[in-house]
Order: sequence, then C-alpha cells, then structure tokens
Amino acid sequence: MNLLFIGIEPSKDLVKALLANAISFDAVKKLPTRGEYDLIAYAPSKSSQIDHLESIKERWPLAWIAIVVSQKWLQSEDILPEILRRPEKNELWLLEAWENTFWVSLQQAIQNRKNKLQLQTLKAEVRNLRRHCDELTEHSQMLVTQLQKNVDLAGALQQSLLPKVAPEIAGISIATKYLPAAGPGGDYYDIFEYGDKKRFGILLADSKTHGMAASLLSVLLKVRLDEMKDRFPDSKSFVEYLNHEIRQTHKKTVEPLSLFYGVLDRSSLTFQYTISGQMKPLLWRAGEKPILPLASAPSLGSSETNHFQENTFRLLPGDLLILHTDGLQAPLQGDVEARIIQILAAKDMMTPRELQNELMGLIDRHLLKTKLKDDLTLIQLGIHERTMYLAPVASLK
Repeated sequence: MNLLFIGIEPSKDLVKALLANAISFDAVKKLPTRGEYDLIAYAPSKSSQIDHLESIKERWPLAWIAIVVSQKWLQSEDILPEILRRPEKNELWLLEAWENTFWVSLQQAIQNRKNKLQLQTLKAEVRNLRRHCDELTEHSQMLVTQLQKNVDLAGALQQSLLPKVAPEIAGISIATKYLPAAGPGGDYYDIFEYGDKKRFGILLADSKTHGMAASLLSVLLKVRLDEMKDRFPDSKSFVEYLNHEIRQTHKKTVEPLSLFYGVLDRSSLTFQYTISGQMKPLLWRAGEKPILPLASAPSLGSSETNHFQENTFRLLPGDLLILHTDGLQAPLQGDVEARIIQILAAKDMMTPRELQNELMGLIDRHLLKTKLKDDLTLIQLGIHERTMYLAPVASLK
C-alpha cells in the first residue's frame, strides 16, 4: 500500500503506525513526477491550487483522492462551492483533524483499489471478447461468402442440367417453365428421347431441400437418367433403380423427394407412368377431368422396400396432360387442381402454351407481392386434334 501526502506532514504517531503496518508513504510539497500511489491526501495552500486535482486524477486514475482544507475555507462562500463541485476528489477532510478520519478512508482506498482493478480486468476481458467476436464474425462472413459461392455454383450447375428447350414431337405440343426460389432449388425435370426414336421420357422431381443437397441430387438424377434410361423396359423398374441409388448415395440424409416418371409412346399415344411421393398429374379431356390412377407411394429414397405402382393409359387427340411441383400452391392459393380446371373450363380448347400463359399471369401477380418460397416447375403436354396413332388395343384404357 503506497500513500502520498501533498502539502501536509503526517504526525510522528501516524508515521509510527504506518511503519508498523508496513505501509509506505511519501510526504511532499509539490506534485511528484513519478511513483504509484493508492491513496493521495492533497492540501492546497491557496484556492487556485484546487485546479491541481485534475492533474492528480489524470496521473493516478486508480488512487483514492482526499482533498484537505481548513475550517476557514469551508466557511467561504467562494471556495466551498468550488471544492464541492470537483469530481476528481473522493473525500473532503478537515485540515485541523484530518488524521482522525485517515484510517477509515484508508479502508475505503483499499476497497476502491480492488474495485478499480477488477473493473480494469473486466474491461480487458470485454475487449478480448469483442476482439474474439470480431474475429469470429470475420471468419463467419468468409465462410458465408464461400458457402454462397458454392451454392451459386451448385445452382448454376443444377440449372445447366435442365433442358434448354422442349423437344419437338410430331403431333404433340409441350410447354415447360422452371422458376427457382432463392438459392439452388429442389426441382428438377427432363424430357428426352429413347433410343428406339418412338418413345419419350418425362421426369419431374420435387425435393423439399433448397440447398446444395437438392442440386447434387439433381446431378445424380441427370447422370443416372442418361446412363440408364435405355436399360429398363418400364417406368417402374427405373424408379425402383433410382430409389436404390439414392438410398445408397445419401443414406439417412436424403430429404423427401416426390417424382413423376412417364414414358410416352408416340406411335400409339400410350402413356406409362410411376409416381413417388406427392406428385399429382392432371388430365384434361373434352372439357372434363378424367380420373387418373394415383396410387399412394413413398417418397423416393425414404425406404429401401419398393412400393411403387405403374399405371398405363392412352392419350387421345385433344388431351392435355398437366404436371407441376408444389411451388404452384402459393401462387394459386392452395387448391391447384380446382384453379387449373377453372381456367381450362373457361375455353373450349386450350394449348399447352396458352395454359402456361394463363398460369404465368397468376404467378406474376403473386410475385409482385412476395418471392417464391419453393421452386416451381410446369410441364404441359397436349395432343393435336389431328394426330394419327395406332388402333386402340383392348387392354389399354
């Protein structure tokens, strides 16, 4: 414990008591230029020296500062207000009896020292925490930036796999539209020709994932589709194969994936399809909605056991087949099928492109209010009124 007395001399009894308690001190007439002190008792000899409190506080910010003044000064209407307004002092001692209050003030000085040291330690810890937080924030921003680059790359890769234009099929019109939500979306579709040149495959997938997993899943679908589409005789066996491959690749991390896979034979207009998950195709025929078999099936990749059912029906001239993903629910406010039927019923005949334009009008109005929260894919396939096809087969409906 170090004490400093400026302008006052401690008595012999006080000096003896200080030395007995191993307390060091300095008694000076002017402000020293060096030394560290825990308690400073300052007795200005004239009122103008009260201003020295600022220098004392600046030089020893952790010290307990007592200003020692005479009874005469306390009775002065000019000096007393000046003394009282000084924020630098902690206490006011009377010169004629200052040693009587010294020991009490010494305990306050000791506690003040501890408090200020603790405060310094806390401030240092806060600075370290802020610096650590700044470093974490900077690192996090770098990771977010890198992740966004990866997401953008994955999204670009996913969209590069989508068909650029719908294929031209004699007697058949196809219109497609893909609208991604924020980031790489979970939709994927493809329309392709089989090696026999008479069959076309239509694949539409809808994942609940809107991140890189969905993009990688799209890559998997594209690669497997190109490799395997001519090696399976029907839609069901191909969907079963995709289910197995996705289970092997993603294990337990795969998100729910709905899928529609159909094969159109343009020579007979037979359409064979298999559904997984929540896909619901709509067939519009002669101003009404024929009922398509829509057996429930698990999402692709959700189970190793195959519960997929294949269905076959014949398309007729004038038919319109509509496929869409869940992203259409928000723009059409929930009941997608009813809204599409309402649009189709308003006209005697509607081409795939005309229907798509009607739907895009509703979607555009929705986008004026909010962004898409789910990817949206539309596929409309229409059979021309004068399309020629093989004679009906009894087993086909």
